[in-house]
Amino acid sequence: MELDLIQKGIKENLIKLDEEAHTITYIHQNKKRNYANPEEKIQAEVTQVLEQAKQEVGKMIL
Repeated sequence: MELDLIQKGIKENLIKLDEEAHTITYIHQNKKRNYANPEEKIQAEVTQVLEQAKQEVGKMIL
């Protein structure tokens, strides 16, 4: 599941990883974090789930 969410975030230009996957950048916040940190991997997943939920709610409202 983790890889799917991360790949989706990259595809949707929400996040990016450096070549070695050591640093993750949250594009809209312009924040770089240490992706080697296990806690950051969880944060990245949560960010993706929340973004997906936000998009789904937006579709419901329209």
